[in-house]
Amino acid sequence: MVQVTNLTVQYTKADEQAVLQDISFSVPAGERLALIGANGAGKSTLLLALIGVIKPLRGEMVINGVPVKEERLRELRQTAGMVFQNPEDQLFMPTVQDDIAFGLRNYGFDEQSAGARTGAILERLGIGHLKARMSHKLSGGEKRMAALAGVLVMEPSLLLLDEPSSFLDPRSRRNLITVLASLPQTMIIATHDLDLALALCPRTLFLKTGRIFADGPAGELLRDPALLEQCGL
Repeated sequence: MVQVTNLTVQYTKADEQAVLQDISFSVPAGERLALIGANGAGKSTLLLALIGVIKPLRGEMVINGVPVKEERLRELRQTAGMVFQNPEDQLFMPTVQDDIAFGLRNYGFDEQSAGARTGAILERLGIGHLKARMSHKLSGGEKRMAALAGVLVMEPSLLLLDEPSSFLDPRSRRNLITVLASLPQTMIIATHDLDLALALCPRTLFLKTGRIFADGPAGELLRDPALLEQCGL
């Protein structure tokens, strides 16, 4: 499903150290992987590289058989979707319904088809009552769910989530965990929320200063005090 080989990302040639250095891992279809690391470890950079926002210095990434290359990005973004850390980065249309339908319209869906898929995902996530609301007037939890809906409506097979529990109160966080646990998509979840990682992900990959530091069962790694301390967590 996801294959990353010798991925190295460096923002400028003047940087003394690459943000990601020779990263290699794979994620089989249907797996949920927690991506753990302190600030600056490279978690967000890795997610952005996987959807082609950041071009690597070297290395290869393949998602569902599609190489992550500039000429294949339109195809890639029909199979992989990302929910950013700040949902306001994804909500820019007048209403929630318009925000969710934006991607469908951009890919040429007619209004009837876009409306049907938008309505279905609104109901599936339990936010049908928000469809006519202005996105900027929603609560943090409502914005998070609207941003998630805007990605899921495209029916991606891979879901990338960057700090999905940020901005959420305890009830909204629990609701998000319940929704994510019910989804069939392969997921890579970058998070500092170790309890969320334990609740959702059988496997954890630790990043430290741009390199893979540990990769294994979440139940073991996330309960290892020495490992957490070494990774600044």
